[in-house]
Amino acid sequence: MMPVLCNKEVCYGCTACVQVCPNHAIWMQQDEEGFLYPKIDESLCVQCGKCEQACSRMQAQIHAAAYPQKALACQVVGNDIRQNSTSGGVFFLLACTVMGKGGSVFGAACNADMEVEHIQATNVRELMKTQGSKYVQSKLGDTFAQVKNALSSGKPVLFSGTPCQVSGLMVYLNKSYDNLITCDLVCHGVPSPTVWRSYVLWQEERHGGKCTQVNFRSKRLGWHCYSMEMKFQNGKAYQETTYADPFSRGFLRNFFLRPSCYHCAFARTERVSDITLADYWGYDEKEGVVKHDEKGISLVIINTEQGRKVFDQIQKQMLCEERPIEDARQKNPSLRGPSAVPDNRAGFWNDYRMRPFQTVIDRYLYPDPDATKKRIQWSLPGRWLFMFRKRLKRLLLGAGIRSAPRHRAP
Repeated sequence: MMPVLCNKEVCYGCTACVQVCPNHAIWMQQDEEGFLYPKIDESLCVQCGKCEQACSRMQAQIHAAAYPQKALACQVVGNDIRQNSTSGGVFFLLACTVMGKGGSVFGAACNADMEVEHIQATNVRELMKTQGSKYVQSKLGDTFAQVKNALSSGKPVLFSGTPCQVSGLMVYLNKSYDNLITCDLVCHGVPSPTVWRSYVLWQEERHGGKCTQVNFRSKRLGWHCYSMEMKFQNGKAYQETTYADPFSRGFLRNFFLRPSCYHCAFARTERVSDITLADYWGYDEKEGVVKHDEKGISLVIINTEQGRKVFDQIQKQMLCEERPIEDARQKNPSLRGPSAVPDNRAGFWNDYRMRPFQTVIDRYLYPDPDATKKRIQWSLPGRWLFMFRKRLKRLLLGAGIRSAPRHRAP
């Protein structure tokens, strides 16, 4: 058996150790849960210690934030961009700014087999593949080396990924670059590629055709009531809200996250990237210019001077409101700490290995009991009704009209 670098509770799968090895003695191997971990070929290892140093430097970066952070609520002006984005469309503007200068954008995309992997985008067509969240841990391959080659050309580069992936890249580069912008995502945790593959095969069997397109966060029913959306080679389609879709439910119930995600040291307001992006859940629009319209609001956290400079270049294309960093922290649990281990995670994996996937769905990934009610509540008609009642109440209160008090029967 080949030796491992560290235990699963602290290995994020960032691949920095693989890519710094001068002798190519390390590779990533999939475990029984579908996650990739580094393994060492002792016959090639020269005991240089660079892999262990990479892990140590990565951990040290977590506490290195010193720049006075700034949080903003943002919406891109233009509904088409936001409709195709997970939240407010900020990433797309950042990426277009970099590509407009002849640069490259590195981000997660689905390949033809619906596997999630990092790609290099140099045009808008490729960039569109990286839009939107992918709730699967992406394969990095030799992405870090590609980033370094692009940076060496002197052209601007935007790297987008989870905070641990950004940290791994910084460890690999081991120096700062004026032409590099890093963008991380506020991460709930990365789901298992193996469970995702089982889910895709289950959907293909149900619909009688190969899946050709997937949107993990479709806004067809609204930003709050986002949906899993899939299209198949035979023309069939699937759409179900996060309250009822099996994969989405399992992800939010934390059954198949990477073990290190339950101990994630990056789940905090201090970040290692230039810019952090997330959904601005719970945004209060009473006094702001940004409004709830079910097309998404981005939380943007500026972490470095480099991040501030590039954000200033796109700010005029957005509605923006600065918010206290503590407000952003309170509205997003993944800025306060890692996801919790569910009590029956071991039971889930035991059943996943031993039983049909449909049985796993029935036992663990069943719909939210109030799925139908929530779908109606957050659907566009439901939101319109909610907003109508809210505005009518304000008008009545402004006119001095108050509803009669309700009296309970004695």
